[in-house]
Amino acid sequence: MDLRAHVMAHPADERLEVALQLLGELTGSQTVAALRHKFGLTPTQARMLAALNAAAPRVLDHQALFAAIYGTEWDRSQRSVHAVIQKMRAKLPQGLLVSHWGVGYSLARRIDVG
Repeated sequence: MDLRAHVMAHPADERLEVALQLLGELTGSQTVAALRHKFGLTPTQARMLAALNAAAPRVLDHQALFAAIYGTEWDRSQRSVHAVIQKMRAKLPQGLLVSHWGVGYSLARRIDVG
């Protein structure tokens, strides 16, 4: 089965998460390592940035970001996504990370990880 067919076989509300998981499996370790090195990120920050970069310019909600960094379902009481975002802002170029209040986050542009 090709990757697109695999993603499309899932319910619409699960497709983004499935696609991000597949992308992570295919390129995750190289992309995460490149982002860690380029911006001096922690592994958690690099996983989140890799998910945002893979989805750019689309907005990822808190649930998708939580799944990208922890691989588990998001608990609304968790503030960890916000905490990771705040720490990443200090390391990333100004304006790269965009907040979409009440929705989630996106990147203003894709990052070339070479």
